Amino acid sequence: MPKKCLLICYSDLAKDPRVLKHQKALIEAGFEVITAGVTPTGTESDFVSVHQFDFTEWLNNASKKNEFTKLTLSLFARVFNFYKYKIFKSHYFLRYWNARRVFDLLKLKKFGKLDLIIANDIETLPIAVSLASGKISVLYDAHEFHEEQYADKQFWVNYYKPLVVYLNKRYIPKANFSITVGENIALEFERLYKTRFEVILNSPPYANLKAAKAEENKIKIVHAGAYVSNRKIDDLIFMMDFLPDIYELHFLLTCGDEVLNKLKEKAKRFTNIFFHDAVEVYEVPAFLNKFDIGVALIPATTFNYDHAMPNKFFQYIQARLVTAFGPLKQITVFTEKHKTGVISEEFTAKSMAEAIKKLSTKEIDQIKENNEINAKEFCEENETLKLVNIYKQLTNK
Repeated sequence: MPKKCLLICYSDLAKDPRVLKHQKALIEAGFEVITAGVTPTGTESDFVSVHQFDFTEWLNNASKKNEFTKLTLSLFARVFNFYKYKIFKSHYFLRYWNARRVFDLLKLKKFGKLDLIIANDIETLPIAVSLASGKISVLYDAHEFHEEQYADKQFWVNYYKPLVVYLNKRYIPKANFSITVGENIALEFERLYKTRFEVILNSPPYANLKAAKAEENKIKIVHAGAYVSNRKIDDLIFMMDFLPDIYELHFLLTCGDEVLNKLKEKAKRFTNIFFHDAVEVYEVPAFLNKFDIGVALIPATTFNYDHAMPNKFFQYIQARLVTAFGPLKQITVFTEKHKTGVISEEFTAKSMAEAIKKLSTKEIDQIKENNEINAKEFCEENETLKLVNIYKQLTNK
């Protein structure tokens, strides 16, 4: 009879790469997988709908009927939130264990005997620990360093960060095993909470590709991924002001038409900037393979950004491209150690252009060759093996 694992995450599970990585590894390890989240993956043996109750969102949905209702409920929401923040700001236990979460906990108890519970993000760890009651192994996947997730938003720092710190202190030591996405984040968790964290990278599956040779008079730069306003994607357009005409910039973006049209408007004065239609996630490395340099200019505005190891970095490696990033701490160390590409001196369009211009076609081809080796080492298959070993370690007691 297969062992049973409950995988919990407050997300649309079918669109959550980290959750799907766990599910794939669990199936490979021979587990029956039960999921709990906002939407199912579609391949689990059973699913329970759980989600955080957002009172303001509920009011907004309820107020769509007419303008008077919208105005009345919006005013009520502001008053409600004001008093909620004032009364419950320091009552962390009550803030977390609201009626919705208690209800979710009771729903999840129906599965009876489990062998493993995986809690994704700090919001689900208290539920996992409560379900386990010290009798079931709990694997905590912190993903990133959540207490610094929105450090650039003062309200979040004042109101939500203390709750996250409370949950970290209370529940992280109760997990049997903890993992995160990068070495520096793991070290920070260990420093603050005296609990060891292992690193499971956000790397995509191995792509069996060959590095394309760079052309002497046409160097093709590409940026791939979702559009997020604070990641300075617009600055990549301005980067082309500092590069000769032999350089092209290509975008493979996931975003709405309105955002895409604004970017195209900013780029229309350039004849060497191109926009491509989105492709399926599994097709991204093969699509990117025809380019030379994979670029991103994510600024170090938060701890998580500064120590990020994003999926796009490893997609560029799988595509056998030269990686070109701003001076983020974790990526800088990784880039220098494994010779994956270049790092700009500053988080500016001009600085990134200067870093790229220093590369000869011979150097570009050499780095692409380096990433032939890196692609084999830093791939989902190797991270899956690590996860399988962790699952077995936790359940073979």
